[in-house]
Amino acid sequence: MRDTFRALDPAGTGMIDFQHLEAAMKRHGIASEQVEEIFKALSQESLDGQIEYTSFVAACLEKRSYLEHSALFEAFHRFRDPQTGYITKESLRKMVCGKCSDLELERMIYEVSCHKAFH
Repeated sequence: MRDTFRALDPAGTGMIDFQHLEAAMKRHGIASEQVEEIFKALSQESLDGQIEYTSFVAACLEKRSYLEHSALFEAFHRFRDPQTGYITKESLRKMVCGKCSDLELERMIYEVSCHKAFH
């Protein structure tokens, strides 16, 4: 994150101005309207209308958290039994294509269920 911020702050002021953000985002195919929206959201904390390092880092971490949450949500829905809504030994067996014994599957479920009863 630090290197990315530095690339967007070539003068080393500790702030990102709109022109530098827009140039970088356009190189990645992001439309000006989206850049303006992002800039407004991130520069709200700053009195001079620039993005501070802490706001930049917070936005990056929030995005990373969102992506991790989305990946976990997607994985859960792939593993869960559609009728019960839980990850069962049978639904887990289907996902591992029979490569684990019943005992291994039960151990996996036991470990992640915080020692609750199997579903």
